[in-house]
Formats: sequence, C-alpha cells, structure tokens
Amino acid sequence: MQIAAVPLEDRFVRLEPFTEGLRETVKAALDCDPAAWEIMVAPAYGAHFDGWWAAALKAMGAGTRIAYAVRRLSD
Repeated sequence: MQIAAVPLEDRFVRLEPFTEGLRETVKAALDCDPAAWEIMVAPAYGAHFDGWWAAALKAMGAGTRIAYAVRRLSD
C-alpha cells in the first residue's frame, strides 16, 4: 500500500507534510519549551534539531514515515 504525504485539513487544524520550506517554522515551534522534551524518546529542540529534521526528511523520502506540521487555522 502506498500512502501519500498530502495536506489534511478540517475546521480547526491543517496538517502539512514536512518540506524544507517548513524547516524554520517547525524549528521555532519545537524550541519553545525544552522542558516538554523530557518525556520524549528523541529530542528535537536546540542542538538536536538538525539531526532530527534530517532523519524525518530521510524517512519521508524512503516512504517509511510521514511527518506533519500541525497548524491551528485560527492563528
């Protein structure tokens, strides 16, 4: 089965598949609360971001993962 990375939207949120154009927006969002990352398996804030981002895009390119940026439509 082939699953496509396409934008998804409803009344409140839009999910946008990661692209290089979203890099800085995602980085800023993940850097906002480093303490929240204490419960996560793999940190993606600060100095950890570049490796995490590269791994996400590589997995998307290989078709093994789809990563989305979630945007609240009211913002």
